[in-house]
Amino acid sequence: MPKSKALKTPKKRTSLSVAGAKKPLARTRVAAPKSATLALPSGRELAVQEHPEGERLSIHGKGGKLELTIVLTDAGPRLVIDAAAIELRAQGTLAVDCERFEVRARAEASIRAPDVVVEATKGNLDLRANDFVRVVGEQIRLNCDRPEEIPEWMQKMLEARFLHAPAEKPTVPATEVTGDTDLVAEFDRLAREHARRTPES
Repeated sequence: MPKSKALKTPKKRTSLSVAGAKKPLARTRVAAPKSATLALPSGRELAVQEHPEGERLSIHGKGGKLELTIVLTDAGPRLVIDAAAIELRAQGTLAVDCERFEVRARAEASIRAPDVVVEATKGNLDLRANDFVRVVGEQIRLNCDRPEEIPEWMQKMLEARFLHAPAEKPTVPATEVTGDTDLVAEFDRLAREHARRTPES
């Protein structure tokens, strides 16, 4: 009797699906920014790298510290300097033209020149200090547009005249200065009392 062959049934693959499951995102490769370096004779290193705003040029010192950065943007180059000290020297004029000018000093700020002019063409000029505000000068003029100066001989003459000139009595009656009759009466009483106590010369 011939042997019966067992029938093989193909196995069905079952897959489970979870409601709300998201398909895995396809992996995208992000291109690394292009860069190039160049060793300088001084021992520094110049690096050029792509930047979101444009190309960026940076100079590193011998110890790897960043010293200078230049970013070439569509609006123009942007310069960043990291240095221990910066000196600017010009035989002629050193002009700065910008939208906003800010100076932040951690210790001290000073401006020295034979002649200094600070002018606010629009708006206010604010001077603020945590402690005292000192103004020292030969003459301090407030709301005075006269540029001429009084000669020294005239100053001495005026000072002598003011020192030896007798005190002038007021020409305006007290009743026209104030409308308070009680105050005028009090002034009259004090004046009579002062005249009574002061001996005539």
